[in-house]
Amino acid sequence: MNKKQQSEKQTIDTAKKLSIEETKEIFLKKFHIGYDPDQVYKELSEAILKVKNKGINSVTDKEHALLTQATYINTLENSSILVETIDENYRPFLVNFAQELIKEHECNTPSEKALVQTIVVAYGRIMSLSKRLNTIHNFDYFSSDRNGYFCQLSKDLDRANRQFIVALQTLKQIKAPPLQVNIKTSTAFIANNQQMIDNREIPNEINSH
Repeated sequence: MNKKQQSEKQTIDTAKKLSIEETKEIFLKKFHIGYDPDQVYKELSEAILKVKNKGINSVTDKEHALLTQATYINTLENSSILVETIDENYRPFLVNFAQELIKEHECNTPSEKALVQTIVVAYGRIMSLSKRLNTIHNFDYFSSDRNGYFCQLSKDLDRANRQFIVALQTLKQIKAPPLQVNIKTSTAFIANNQQMIDNREIPNEINSH
């Protein structure tokens, strides 16, 4: 094929209109949002090799951001986002708590693991709020502002307790074995040749009595 033929072919290809399905296919293959997990891992491949060979201090700021994004992608496995929602002192315990809940209830699906993290976050808030309330109780006097703060903490603690209980009950319901109900029914079959008694067929002398 000479250059002229190639140019004509390119012109024809350019002028050709794509179907909706063809457009979707090309778009999905060629274009990605910045936070698409596959794209993050693709861009991260070089940074992973660099970390493996030279250590974490060798990565650039951009590569470090990619490492953070990849960590967040797997938050249902490593609790990376969960730990940022709770006090630092409680983080090791609550990560362990999440792992133990997953084992206890044999959580395998993303929805089950997300429920576990909801339970753990609520429990972390319960402990944090309880600690603050305990500190307030040690004061000798209460101003109006302090009373308001005390009331708000109490409401937040009550809300965290409800969230914890509801999430835990939901997880237990999801993991509970389905109920098997056996219904036994009795069916009466009436024979087609059933004899019907008609008073008119009874002898008159019996009816007269």
